[in-house]
Amino acid sequence: MAWQKLSGSMAFNPGDALWVLPQPEKCSWSRKLDWYLNFQFTRSSFHQKPQLEAAFDEILRENELSPPTLAARTTAPLMVSTRSIMPLTQVVLLPFESSLKQWLDSVANIASGLQQTHVRLFLPSGIQEKDLEAVSNLPLPEHTSMVFESSEEQT
Repeated sequence: MAWQKLSGSMAFNPGDALWVLPQPEKCSWSRKLDWYLNFQFTRSSFHQKPQLEAAFDEILRENELSPPTLAARTTAPLMVSTRSIMPLTQVVLLPFESSLKQWLDSVANIASGLQQTHVRLFLPSGIQEKDLEAVSNLPLPEHTSMVFESSEEQT
C-alpha cells in the first residue's frame, strides 16, 4: 500500500476527490469538516427511524401481521456530496470501531465501489504511521493521502 502523508496545514487543500473520516468522537478533523458542511454529520446523528402510524399498526395487529422492519444500521457510512461546497466530490463518514484493518478495508471497498482513485483519509486519533505497517497489504486506491491527528490539532 503506497500512500502520502499530508501535514495538518494541507489537510483541507484540493487534490483528492473522495475524503473519508471516522465519526467526530474519534477525530477532530471530522468536527472541523462538519462545520464547513453545515453540520450534516451532527444532524445525521439525530435522525430517527420512521414510526408507523397508529392506525396502520392496529390493522397489522388485527390481521396478526408483523410490522416491516425499517431499521438502518447504526454503523452505516454517511456520504455527503460536496461538489458545490468544497474542492472535492464526496465525503464519507465511516464509523471506526476498533480495528484499523477493518476500517481501511471498508475504505478500499467504498473507493472501489465509487471508482475513486484519489482518496484522502483522515485517520482516527491515536493512529500513528507505525500502526499502518501492520496493515500494509490492503488494496487502497492508487493515490491515497493520509492525514494524522497530532496533539496540537486536537480540540
